[in-house]
Amino acid sequence: MTMEIVGNDAQFNGKVTLLKDLEIYGNIKNKTKDTSFDFSDNFSFKIQGNEKLRITSGGTTFTDTVISPNGIFSDSITVPNVSAQTVIATEYYGTFKGSIDPSVADDKITEGNSSAEVVDTGSNGHFKVLTAGTEKFRILSDGKVGIGTTNPFGMIEVQKNGVPAIISNYNNSKHIQMDAGDSGAGIQISTGHYFAINHQPYADRGTTNNLTERLRIASAGQIGIAGANYGTTGQVLTSQGSSSAVQWTSTAAKAYVNFDGTSAGTNKTIRDSHNVSSVVDNGTGDYTINFSTAFANTNYVITVGHSNANNNGSTHGVLYTNTITTGSVQVMNFADDSGGNLVDKTMVSVVIHAT
Repeated sequence: MTMEIVGNDAQFNGKVTLLKDLEIYGNIKNKTKDTSFDFSDNFSFKIQGNEKLRITSGGTTFTDTVISPNGIFSDSITVPNVSAQTVIATEYYGTFKGSIDPSVADDKITEGNSSAEVVDTGSNGHFKVLTAGTEKFRILSDGKVGIGTTNPFGMIEVQKNGVPAIISNYNNSKHIQMDAGDSGAGIQISTGHYFAINHQPYADRGTTNNLTERLRIASAGQIGIAGANYGTTGQVLTSQGSSSAVQWTSTAAKAYVNFDGTSAGTNKTIRDSHNVSSVVDNGTGDYTINFSTAFANTNYVITVGHSNANNNGSTHGVLYTNTITTGSVQVMNFADDSGGNLVDKTMVSVVIHAT
């Protein structure tokens, strides 16, 4: 059975069920909501009189903003040809293919006067990041990275105010800075603090575990070994071999004394000395030199000498050591007449070296 409605208008007050095709020579419209499907050469969908979607023989056109909230699409969507004024999506999974017309949209992310942008004019492609309107970071097409510079020469180059510099700051009170300027370069440390080189096992990298300080440079230029071990005046760093750390050692004499062998009293007059507490007179030409700090053993080296005066029959005399202990040494001065006579001199000097 075929039913045909002939006339200008037809109204159904109830449900209409179509079991086969519906042929329409006009449009479908919801009069109360002003929503319609317009059929002509194209298919147009309007809401409240505003066109939202148009399908033509050449493709699909979104004529207004397209918003895709979470969950609106339950499966993948393939659109062979889509043009739109604005596309807004809460989430997007997939790959954009094709080119972006810079007259329509910028290929960058922008918020205020900060941005991240991909630039490629065909010969100088690069990625750059700007904050507060000033470029801070750039990656060139050859992989070189510049921080604070737009033209890095090394694989990574860091600059501050046009000077190569890497600065690490802690609590705005301590810092370490490595920089280079003019024809020099250096490591800078905060005043009142120090710069240290530490050893750490590879397994503990990225932590403060098992840090062992090996070398320190303090704010006044002191060099410390294994911490604040700056040595003492006159000491030098000496190698202890390939398996041990360097140590501070002294090249100066361990003990020396210059005294008057003719002075009165048991204790002779000392003019100058180091590590000598006293010189005791044992008799004519016989002296015991006592050390302030005893030596570890008696293997030390002794050098002795004396003046010509008094010329008491001994122009030169013969000095030699007698009793040697860790805490003292006995020095005797014989006349040079091949006899056994001991003589005093106005100046007797003794120098002792030891490791």
